[in-house]
Amino acid sequence: KKTFEMNSFIFLFCIFVCGVFAVQHDASLDASEFEQVVRFPLSALQSLNVDQTRLLAALSLDMHHRTVNSTTFVETSVDQLALKTLRSFNVKFAVVPNIDYEYAMKYKKQKSHRKRSNPYDHEEGAPIHHDNDDVENFMLAVRDQCAHIARVSVIGESALGTKLFVVRITDNPDIDEHDEPEFKYVGNMHGDEVVGRELLLNLIRYLCKNYETSSAVRTLVDEVDLYIMPTMNPDGYAKGRRSNGHNVDLNRDFPDQYDLPDFEPSQQPEFDFSESRQPETLAVMRWSRSRNFILSANLHGGSIVANYPYDGNANHRSGVDCPTPDHKLFQRLALTYASQNPEMHGSNEFSRGITNGARWYVLYGGMQDWNYLWTGDMELTIELSYRKWPDAEDLPGFWQSNKRSLLAYIDLVRSTGVRGIVRNADTQEPIGGAFCHIDASTSTSDGHWWRSDQATGDYFRVLLPGTYNVHCDANGYRSKAVRIEIPDMQKRQLVVNIDLIPDN
Repeated sequence: KKTFEMNSFIFLFCIFVCGVFAVQHDASLDASEFEQVVRFPLSALQSLNVDQTRLLAALSLDMHHRTVNSTTFVETSVDQLALKTLRSFNVKFAVVPNIDYEYAMKYKKQKSHRKRSNPYDHEEGAPIHHDNDDVENFMLAVRDQCAHIARVSVIGESALGTKLFVVRITDNPDIDEHDEPEFKYVGNMHGDEVVGRELLLNLIRYLCKNYETSSAVRTLVDEVDLYIMPTMNPDGYAKGRRSNGHNVDLNRDFPDQYDLPDFEPSQQPEFDFSESRQPETLAVMRWSRSRNFILSANLHGGSIVANYPYDGNANHRSGVDCPTPDHKLFQRLALTYASQNPEMHGSNEFSRGITNGARWYVLYGGMQDWNYLWTGDMELTIELSYRKWPDAEDLPGFWQSNKRSLLAYIDLVRSTGVRGIVRNADTQEPIGGAFCHIDASTSTSDGHWWRSDQATGDYFRVLLPGTYNVHCDANGYRSKAVRIEIPDMQKRQLVVNIDLIPDN
């Protein structure tokens, strides 16, 4: 029996490897040639063995649940390789229309005959899909018309050479200021999941145009160093498909703890900038390493839920929580977003509109877990819509449903937990890159490590109410323990500076 199971696994693995080689080495394939939508019963997914689950995870499928006549199905986009693999598992599935792709191509054709206008001048929540040319024109307008609080940069290029734009919004965008936590939003990581792209363009415009008139907007912009990347995958958007220009799923392309032997989450791992990774992935990794992001979210589509780490587990088994040391805090973060979105919070599928990633379905190589484990950045994955590419007429509704959530989530980074400067006790000079962690045995709850900012020595840590014993270390200094009390109903971060004594 064991020999038979091993031979079966080797056979399936060979199908997978050959398929990956064939698909990833033909960047000319159009989405209609290899991407279909299939639906199969959830029970079929739950009945797979561990080896089958591992292969399914390697295929980068998005497992979105749909309920039809009281039966729960899984609906996912598949290429030719995935179809072969599903058939080899004897999973019975039905091919359903890919209405999002069909709509995207129809809209693109219609838009080519319209006169273009400056997208920055569109009304808030306009019923318009913005293509890559629109995004570039939008960025030029932000550069010119929002120069008092915004800077536009290009952090790299996509697989097919499209610019990857990031907008920095803060009161003094040319300098790294003390006492301003860094926050980021990333959209359109999957090319055919477009609602996040439109929301982030709207958010940039909203902050720029309301800074002078809204005290709430002014507070966020003055007190947070905010970075917004509307599209991480412009090539996939242009082709109307999930993957990038090289047919690779970017949310399976990051280093993963379960791919590394002897991985130790209590220590910061080495950064792997291997050229085998996609250019979009490398650009985001380098950008993330160059900053000190405290909180972030990446915006997706296909379901409506706020998803938090971990996305994978050692057993490659979906349906089971895989908690981080910050499990309860992540639930609070996810609930902050979901509670401001009535449809998300009232979900029939996910209690209160939130879920642990692995409990939903396991995936490996995701950006969310990488941010948390490699940089200390606490990231959520926000699923915004059942339709990945909804009709343009529906976009104003998505903006209204998510506007408060987007702003409330940013606000957490300035209002919850603790902040301060790690300093030299003798000179009061800031210490960049100090390593801090919570002593779980003497604290209200555990938590992942974090570092002070390399440029300013600032540190920021979102925390739940309670008592925490924090230890900080830096090269050339003695370790120091600090007791921190986070009050209930906190409205402003506690300020605690940490002075380290030099070794000499």
